[in-house]
Amino acid sequence: MVEVSTLPFEELFAQGKKIIIPEYQRPYTWTVDKAEELIQDFEEFFAEQSDTTSAYYMGSILFYHNKSKNVLEVIDGQQRLSTLIVLQYVLDGALQDHQDLQFNGHTSYNAIRKIKAFFTSRKYTLLALANDHGLLKRLSFTVITCLEEDLAFTFFDTQNNRGVSLSADDYLKAYHLRSVVSEDQQDVLATEWEHAALLAQDEDHTHLSLSYLFYQMLYKGRMWRGQKHLVPEGKDELLQTFQKKTLAADNGGSFPLYHSKSNMRYTAAKIEDGDIAWQDNEQEMATKADLPFSMRQPLHKGYHFFAFTSKYYAIHQLLFGDKSAERAKDTELVKSRGFYDIVYSKSMSPFLCAYMQLCLILYYDVFKAKEIFKAIQFFDYFIGSIRLDKYYVRKESVKNSLIEAQNNLLDVITQAYLPQEIFEFISNEPSTKIKYTKIEIDKLNTIRHKYIKRVTSCYEGEVDIINRLQWIK
Repeated sequence: MVEVSTLPFEELFAQGKKIIIPEYQRPYTWTVDKAEELIQDFEEFFAEQSDTTSAYYMGSILFYHNKSKNVLEVIDGQQRLSTLIVLQYVLDGALQDHQDLQFNGHTSYNAIRKIKAFFTSRKYTLLALANDHGLLKRLSFTVITCLEEDLAFTFFDTQNNRGVSLSADDYLKAYHLRSVVSEDQQDVLATEWEHAALLAQDEDHTHLSLSYLFYQMLYKGRMWRGQKHLVPEGKDELLQTFQKKTLAADNGGSFPLYHSKSNMRYTAAKIEDGDIAWQDNEQEMATKADLPFSMRQPLHKGYHFFAFTSKYYAIHQLLFGDKSAERAKDTELVKSRGFYDIVYSKSMSPFLCAYMQLCLILYYDVFKAKEIFKAIQFFDYFIGSIRLDKYYVRKESVKNSLIEAQNNLLDVITQAYLPQEIFEFISNEPSTKIKYTKIEIDKLNTIRHKYIKRVTSCYEGEVDIINRLQWIK
């Protein structure tokens, strides 16, 4: 039997049953970055809503009602639930009845300590949200309560949820390791995979995780083609793309390579004494970011999949990781990263940050660092129009920008032979021009004004945001 209801956060603990987190649950792993995004979402939502009764939907909470102990065991949703308890504790200075959740292990303790310190540092903002908008009273959950434990875990395993517990990368690793014949190679690949997963967790940067890479970069980069049917990312879609649609592995231990900018035999032709001399591609594979794959090529099971993933993980780290010796060697990469850090700071919509990262990864995949500083400025002209046009940037805004333009920007990037083709497309895109021409600076909200300030700080005092194409260097 299943009971489904909708409850505000404040009523979750008023059901007469103690809520517990079972020992088998993963540790609490929310990061400060994720908590910052949550507060930013709260601010934008409540600034937009004139109706003081409208609720901010926090997703679903899945409980198993353990009758023998008369408790509700949290099966899914403990990360969000725990975060809000910490938030309420910072606001009220004490836990409410039945909020004494217990966690095991140092990982949970350290993460909760960091989140508590962060919320304390933002207490003024949180108090304003609570007093002016009734924050905790307007946070709404769909509550699913199962009376049978097996049924609860069936729900848990089939929900299309991108929370920590249902990340697809664990499934992908296990699936493709089965196609790797050598046990020694399996160990190497599994170790590299886990190292990447732990690195993102240890550095408190979920935006550098494998899960983020698959959901926000690889899935969209491969599957968001054309303009008619852009399916949002989800666990089922990822497994369909990176498991079911992958081709059989060669039992002989080899796999095919496909033509791309990073896998060319000749790069130029030179006429000498009336004859043509074909110049070989002398590019060295100095790092994994140079591996001869392209974003939209066919994928094969096993080692091919891991090698493909390692290339784009390396590119993502090169462009957006905290430390990169390779990035420091290239002036174009250094300048583009400096621009990104200023404009796409924590104040920027996380949806638009992911959009910019996706565009830059696709660009680097085709052109490496060639004119990438100019590229990020053109991409920001395109993406920034969304920030300036929308009071509240929603997830669908990214997809809509690809549909409303004359062509899908991701297609333009992956199919371009020259960077100038991309720059000209963005410069001439009518829907983007319209967004800039209708800007009324004095009517923009604080978030959009902050975005303009960050952009103009990169251009030595330029302030005419409407004609910003003229600034690009």
